[in-house]
Amino acid sequence: SAEFDPLGFSDYIDIRFLQEAELKHGRICMLAAVGFIVQELYTFGGSYFPKMLPVDAHEYFLRTGGMTQILLFIAAFEAVSFYAIRQTLEGKREPGDFGFDPLG
Repeated sequence: SAEFDPLGFSDYIDIRFLQEAELKHGRICMLAAVGFIVQELYTFGGSYFPKMLPVDAHEYFLRTGGMTQILLFIAAFEAVSFYAIRQTLEGKREPGDFGFDPLG
């Protein structure tokens, strides 16, 4: 059971899995926020990366296949992360701990 779980999700789903998902989604959101800012300041060259607003870029990359590529990368990453989730559920590692700490 969790300290704060008003809807009772932890009664049905292992709390370690929920913690792992929370950390993963938080990290993805932080990267997305940085990416949203960076793409406004820097654009790759070439005709495939035209300078445009993010809403227009979404439609453009849907038509040209860029969103399909993103979906495939995310699916591959999720497939690889099953090993980490299994380790977390077995108690072999803490949720969100990949043993990577570049700052020591």
